Amino acid sequence: MIEPAEQQQDVVYRLRDGLVIVEQDEAGKPYFVVQDTGTGKVYGFNQASIKILRALDGKTTVSELIARMSGTPDAVERVRANVTSFLAKVQRAGLLDGGPPAASEPVRPGQRWMAALTKYNPFYLKLGVKNPSPVFRPLSKVFFPIFSYPGLMVLALLFAGSIFLITRDLKRFWYSFLIFQFFRWWVAAYALLFFSAVLHETGHAMACMRFGGDVRAMGFILYLLQPGCYTDVTDSWLFPSRVHRIVVSLAGVYIESFLFTFAIGVWYWTPHYSAPNQIAFIFAIILITRILINLIPFLRLDGYFILSDLVRVRNLRPRAFAYVISLIPWVGRSWRATRLSRREKTILLLYGLVAVAFIVIALSATVGKVYGILTHWSPHGALLFWTLTIGMVVPAALSVRKMLLTYRSDGEGSQHPAAREAVS
Repeated sequence: MIEPAEQQQDVVYRLRDGLVIVEQDEAGKPYFVVQDTGTGKVYGFNQASIKILRALDGKTTVSELIARMSGTPDAVERVRANVTSFLAKVQRAGLLDGGPPAASEPVRPGQRWMAALTKYNPFYLKLGVKNPSPVFRPLSKVFFPIFSYPGLMVLALLFAGSIFLITRDLKRFWYSFLIFQFFRWWVAAYALLFFSAVLHETGHAMACMRFGGDVRAMGFILYLLQPGCYTDVTDSWLFPSRVHRIVVSLAGVYIESFLFTFAIGVWYWTPHYSAPNQIAFIFAIILITRILINLIPFLRLDGYFILSDLVRVRNLRPRAFAYVISLIPWVGRSWRATRLSRREKTILLLYGLVAVAFIVIALSATVGKVYGILTHWSPHGALLFWTLTIGMVVPAALSVRKMLLTYRSDGEGSQHPAAREAVS
């Protein structure tokens, strides 16, 4: 609950100690990233918002700030509403010292259930978290040299060598796909794939640390009902150079590309259809497929963050979805953003339409696969499937709604550039 304006007029605020502020560029406009070093949370502010925050020196009252920003008497009420709403929001985020305690609305039992359902998104569910810093620090001596121009040259040579080996015996390569029909070493293959997933996430973490960031969490995740791993590289939001952020996003597939070249080498130099030959081929094919999927920008995987940095639009996906909704007659009126450039509107529209179509297709394929598995293994599989579906759709829809509401406008206020999590 936002306090009435008259109760905030003589309040004095000050930006809390322990905040890191980094200025960046987003589509030609200044953008400011603020990190609370105590919690590791990162917030984004536009130029107008950061101007308000920097004016909070512990001496200037809110009424003085409003008067300074108003310019004309007609603008006082509008500025008062914007400033008081903004300050209440920032105070609840814990970024301010001074003033009365942040007010909050009483939570009814029904709202508690709604909040719990919103928090539980079965299509993006974290299964565990572990602080990897103690393990990663000694590993940095091994991984840091890989993230260098010599390391990139080595990978380029290895990849070129792999392509040469495949083309040198192309017929054998195509015949090797027959292995999928009689392969029996799935335990070993899955063990290697799990190991490569851990190395993939380690690559993200090492790249983040290489450029001065910290890695606060690493764990397992269910994404679109598929198991995987994730690494919290939120600190990469603080990198002034978007090139460094792109390197962090590419680091996972970069490491897996080394593994792919090694697998092709084992496949080529081992006897045809021997156990090592079969395992290496299956591992290489699944690995390159996973690399390509990770680079698809329409899922919340590595390719999404790469595209977001390339087009210089933060929170690209939720903002694009919100923008597409805003174009729907009547329904989208309250979703319309007022501060978007023509360039941003074009990017959000194109990305939003393609991403929605892609996710619908991907989710339909995943749901169909789950239905087939359940009906195959149980006579009551159809009933179980629909029970699970009903139980998952509601919390997932509420979670998506909450995400979209966060980014439905570009007015004054803080934006939380949601934790930048690399998923594989």
